[in-house]
Amino acid sequence: MAKNMDDLARAADEFRQATEIAPEMPEAWYNLGAILAKTGKLDEAIASYRRYLALSPNAADKQKVSDEIIKLEYRQEQMVKEQASSGIWVESDGTPYRLQINGNKWLLSTTVRPFQPDVDYYYGPGLGSIGMPISDMEQIAFNMELRGIKLTGTWQRAETVVDKCTVPAETGDVQGELDAAHGTVTLQFTKSRYKTLTSAPFIFSFDTGDTCREVSVLERRVVHFVFLGPLPSAGIGAIVTTAHGMMSKKDWIGELSVVNTAKGSPAELANLYNGDLVLAVDGVEVKSLSAGEAIRRLRGEPGTEVRLLVQRPGANEPVAITLRRQVLPALPEKMNSAWYN
Repeated sequence: MAKNMDDLARAADEFRQATEIAPEMPEAWYNLGAILAKTGKLDEAIASYRRYLALSPNAADKQKVSDEIIKLEYRQEQMVKEQASSGIWVESDGTPYRLQINGNKWLLSTTVRPFQPDVDYYYGPGLGSIGMPISDMEQIAFNMELRGIKLTGTWQRAETVVDKCTVPAETGDVQGELDAAHGTVTLQFTKSRYKTLTSAPFIFSFDTGDTCREVSVLERRVVHFVFLGPLPSAGIGAIVTTAHGMMSKKDWIGELSVVNTAKGSPAELANLYNGDLVLAVDGVEVKSLSAGEAIRRLRGEPGTEVRLLVQRPGANEPVAITLRRQVLPALPEKMNSAWYN
């Protein structure tokens, strides 16, 4: 009679009471197992089915119930794998992504990937336009299926505004591979690089009536994205950024800069300050790592220690600091480019 999850929950309560009133009644345990399986309580469902088989070892449906137990155990294994991979991942350039898994379906997405590598942005008052850096972000998502270690599917980038120009949305096929042992995902796909030109309406005019003059595709090229994750839940409680050198078109120059610290966090208690540069993590120089690798090294299991070498503004020599990681709040749904580690 159950038509929704609330009805199933009430049914489970009824059958659970039946097993308490008549613990030797096989049918009560069978029905409880069937209801619990439908509500996703797999551990309890398996236990109920096993109790049913123990009470009725010669039941006509013994093989059917045994097969159902095997199916539920397989679902448990899949759920464990999903939970192990779901969460926050970081691209090698330092961009945070959120991975959501449903069975073998993967959705890996972000709203804050720097658009700089894919756009040659020019601005000029009529004549003499010059190339300039941008700080615009793109929304990009990968919808894939996992088969063994292989990932296949499609990717989408939303329409993106660069100054006065609108770069159209883009989509295509993507393929890649999961290396669960090392916590990496590598994706390969074809992505466009654009040119945009914003200028004033008249030659040598410096008024404020800027308009988009050109959006064109410079090239279509194969790109490789490498992701690291999922990130452990514990960190030092510092907000750090990997974005530097915007005026020189360099997003990563091998420095982790502290922006702020959370109240009562290991970072605050260790007197990390705004402007401090993290030079090394556990003896590994940050400049020898990608931005994503540097971010991942700050994370770890709750209670573990991490050793930082920090350069303070105005100080002659860097200082060594040891912190003990603690569980951090989850990143918000709308992630930004500064990392809470």
